[in-house]
Amino acid sequence: MSANVLIITNSTNNQFKLVKLVLIGKLVGYNKVIMKWLNWVVLFLGLWILVSPWLLNFSAYGNIVLWNNVISGVLVILFALWQLFGGDS
Repeated sequence: MSANVLIITNSTNNQFKLVKLVLIGKLVGYNKVIMKWLNWVVLFLGLWILVSPWLLNFSAYGNIVLWNNVISGVLVILFALWQLFGGDS
């Protein structure tokens, strides 16, 4: 019996957290200045992901780590540029 109560409680708690996240996302989404600033932060993080293998000398970890960072960095940069300069600004 207590396991069912725990599951219902956790489910309700998770739904409450999801509602809070959606509401926070809506509030932030309406503020264009904050979103533009966050997109610039994401762009710089993508640049860091892209160049970090060479700056931090990832050669000891092999080519898989290098290519993971390069591909991830390029995708993050492309999505950030799309958000910054794509439609609906």
